[in-house]
Amino acid sequence: MIDARLKNTKLPDKLTSEPGRDPSPAHNPLVQPLVQEDAPDSPPARAARARPPAPREEEAPREEEAPREEVSQANFSEEVLGRLASLLKAPPPLDIASKVYLEGKDVIKVIHSLASGAEPSQFAFTRATLIAHANEVVSTLSQCLNFSFVCAAANPGDLDPLECGAGGIDVQLLSVCLAALMALFRLPELCREIEPVALRDMLACTCSRLLDERLAATAGSYAATAAQVVQALNKISIQSAIRAPRSASLAALLFLLAHPLEPSPQSSPKFATKIVTIFGKLFNRIVTEEIESATGSPFAQADMPALLFALNDLFAQVPRRDKGVETQYDVAVNLLKKMCLHVGSDQVVRIVNSTLPGAKGRPLLQVIQKEIGAGDARRSTDLGGDTEGHQERLAALKQRLRNSTDAMDTF
Repeated sequence: MIDARLKNTKLPDKLTSEPGRDPSPAHNPLVQPLVQEDAPDSPPARAARARPPAPREEEAPREEEAPREEVSQANFSEEVLGRLASLLKAPPPLDIASKVYLEGKDVIKVIHSLASGAEPSQFAFTRATLIAHANEVVSTLSQCLNFSFVCAAANPGDLDPLECGAGGIDVQLLSVCLAALMALFRLPELCREIEPVALRDMLACTCSRLLDERLAATAGSYAATAAQVVQALNKISIQSAIRAPRSASLAALLFLLAHPLEPSPQSSPKFATKIVTIFGKLFNRIVTEEIESATGSPFAQADMPALLFALNDLFAQVPRRDKGVETQYDVAVNLLKKMCLHVGSDQVVRIVNSTLPGAKGRPLLQVIQKEIGAGDARRSTDLGGDTEGHQERLAALKQRLRNSTDAMDTF
């Protein structure tokens, strides 16, 4: 079942697909908030529009509330992030009637409501405070989402590696975590604050959980919700990678490609191959977005030092196109070639030499020289000026890059 889902992957719609399931919200009321979204916005991510607040029903008159004071940074960490940290520390299987569980889930609901345009009175903080803590909130919600896959009492078919009676999926907690993350990534001002580490943590969870065998079940405890969860995991993975800053998305995915994830006990067979396929598809999607949707020249607004640092890290782990790492090597070389084509190989080499001086940038420079033939371009940066020979070499280099990137587009 998992194999078929991955084989039929068609971006940009989804990372995995599961035929034969009814994806309509009515099919599973439990996860309705995960699919009640506006029509997707066109990239680039920084131009994405926030979803307008849902119209509220008229309420009966009520007593005026005392003005709320904005929560300080210390109080936000204690009252919001602290409650989520307490939830993550609670020993499974979780008691859904316990204070720590109810408070943790309530915090997630408040985050979702605030990101969606509401002004909940339970916590005295504003959307601006939420955005100021964007990376902490996204990372913590990602941990809660991952925790939701193992924190409930075990059902038939669940593994219990800790032998504590847990290992089941808490669909209620999973649902609110996904809904909150989706609402957050509809906020352009929040997306602009996302850094590679926070996005990396989230994508590691959402993409790896697509390969949870229980989500491929057609019968059993999770069959009624599995298709909806797969759809939501697909959606948040793509939505977040597109709407975050391009450099953050590419750097996060390069790290995940360079440093393989460990499979969970419930992961599907051949997890290592399948997760790399998912990351590779998403990575190529983001590169395509940058080429086709960039304002002005592609990569003109990119954080080039950060991208080249991430590429250098990957090539340090995968210096050659050896068997088993073809995807990692190919997608990284594809990005490198397109950066050299649009930014200029000389400029790329200059940035590498200034960002990663000495032997630090050797893995990346060796690949540049091998795959692009930019050794002459590197020497020309020391000569200064544009000689006739350099112009001829640069024209030939650009033609090779066009030919090679055209071939990579069919990957």
